[in-house]
Amino acid sequence: MKYIISKNSIKRKMNRDYIEVIFMAHCRCINGHDMWNGDGKPIIWAFSIRYIKDYVKRFPDVTLGTGMQIYDLFNDEDELHCWYCDECHSLTVFINHYRYDFVRFDVNKEMKITSLSNWEDYIALRDIPFDEFSDWYDGMNPLTAIENYKFDYLYKVSSDKQFIYAIDSHDEIAFGFQQVRLIDYNQEINSD
Repeated sequence: MKYIISKNSIKRKMNRDYIEVIFMAHCRCINGHDMWNGDGKPIIWAFSIRYIKDYVKRFPDVTLGTGMQIYDLFNDEDELHCWYCDECHSLTVFINHYRYDFVRFDVNKEMKITSLSNWEDYIALRDIPFDEFSDWYDGMNPLTAIENYKFDYLYKVSSDKQFIYAIDSHDEIAFGFQQVRLIDYNQEINSD
């Protein structure tokens, strides 16, 4: 069953049901292009490296593979649901009952990664590269897996969630995203 993400569908689908809406759904990007996660194209698997480090400190014997995938480390309120628009290269991120919309931009080549040292680190992969990563990390500790895998990009997120920068394998800033809209579905639902 497919759902259209809208204010009315969110009203009908609260809490856990709301999360289920996002797994098989249509969504429009900030520019109005239709994204459907059924074909796997718009999905971005994104994970906080800090969260993974904290998890491994609490559960040092955890290994990834059959029965435990990297996304299983995250609980519902910490899990990101990220969609990428192939038409305009915008990014939509759902977390809890918030929707963040970002637009992609080219970065000033003079900008250095050292200026982002206090930003939070993330890994992010589309479906096929994520499947390859999942096959590769079988039997590994999650922290060992993310520290040793050759990701095309690592990501830095500003503390105010306004900017995301992609860092390439040469530690250069490749491109960025800027937040242009934030929707709080709790506030919209409670205001009606």
